[in-house]
This record gives sequence, structure tokens and C-alpha cells, in this order.
Amino acid sequence: MIGDWILRENLKAFCEVCAFVVGYNYTELDWDAISYGVDSHQTDDGQWFEYAFEGSSTISFRLAFETQGGQHGIVMVEIDAILEIEQQICMAVMIMQDYVLQRTR
Repeated sequence: MIGDWILRENLKAFCEVCAFVVGYNYTELDWDAISYGVDSHQTDDGQWFEYAFEGSSTISFRLAFETQGGQHGIVMVEIDAILEIEQQICMAVMIMQDYVLQRTR
């Protein structure tokens, strides 16, 4: 299991990467649900939003917006998937902690 954080600005890109890795057909409806779920669940309340992508493999994740210590803009992430997928997601998490990603098309 991976337990880490990403910048809130990268949440959509993070979801797209997770969906791609497991072969899930990610749509804007998924994004609407995830975006709303994260914004309404905060770690300081002990509330996490749970979601899963099921494609050729399954990835389950828990997300919560972090507000402690003035760290607004951070999403706490917990991922549960097979080891090979977790390794791929770890690389994405490292990038999404240091860079703000945006779609070019």
C-alpha cells in the first residue's frame, strides 16, 4: 500500500495516470465524483473519500484534502493495488509532489 500526498492541482492528472495504468475507461463523470469527494473529505476530520478503477487490474484509493498546518492544496493519497502497479504509481506521485502538471491538448 502506498500512503503519500500530491498537490491538489495535480489530482486530475493523477487520476488519469491511475486509470491508464490499470486500463480503466476514465471519464469526466469519474472526475466530477472524485473532485467533489476530495473537496468534501478532510484528513483533520478523519474522513477519506474512497474510489476504485477496475480495468485489466484494479486500483483502489482513498483521498482526503489536507488542511493541517496551513498545507492547503495537498491531497493525501492511499493506494492499494498489486506491486507492479504500485511501483508505477510511486513514480507518478514523486512527480506530482514537485511539479504542477497541465494538459496541453
